[in-house]
Amino acid sequence: MQEVKSSSISHIHHDSQLKQLTVKFANGGTYTYDGVSADEHKALMESPSIGKHFAAHVRPKYKGKKQ
Repeated sequence: MQEVKSSSISHIHHDSQLKQLTVKFANGGTYTYDGVSADEHKALMESPSIGKHFAAHVRPKYKGKKQ
């Protein structure tokens, strides 16, 4: 997992073959989101605010599974 600069998210991992995004939140919870494309992952990582981008574009579109 890659550490990110965000007050709400601590680490992110993307598996491009499985199209899975794994997000570890600052509060310790880890969730996996299925169907997340490489382009969506890139947009998330390049966003000036990873937490805001995640809340606006990933959370409402993909169902997360708690790990």
